[in-house]
Amino acid sequence: MKENTNINANELYKNAVISTFETMIGVTLETMARPLDRGISCYDVTCIISVLGDMPSNIALRISDTTAENILAKYKKKHAIENTSISYCMGELISSLVENYRSRCCDKKMVLTAPEVITGQGHDLHFSNFKNIIELYFTSNIGDAYLIVVHGG
Repeated sequence: MKENTNINANELYKNAVISTFETMIGVTLETMARPLDRGISCYDVTCIISVLGDMPSNIALRISDTTAENILAKYKKKHAIENTSISYCMGELISSLVENYRSRCCDKKMVLTAPEVITGQGHDLHFSNFKNIIELYFTSNIGDAYLIVVHGG
């Protein structure tokens, strides 16, 4: 089993997100502090996936409509796919992100649920019965992204 006690989960998720965006859509992300000028509900598109097994958690990637359109355009161009949707593209991104994280930290058993995409201006996202929360903010030339990870253990 791979264990890396020198790097915490925040760093592992940060690296997984940056690597996934670079590999899947050719976009370089940089971390940023939580934006003070907007609330959590400012994101228009949320892709959420649940992880079952040794590391139960929910992982959500939140972006604006404009960032979603930019991600979709980059995804279509990089993968030479013309007929796809933001839901499919975001699902692929978040699934790859979780697998990228798992490969960096451990060999624990993980089962992913099908990703779900929620759209709508100013929607809120709530989790219950979780003890640990990781929040990471990213920026790039195509827009900002917010990752939230909630663990049950």
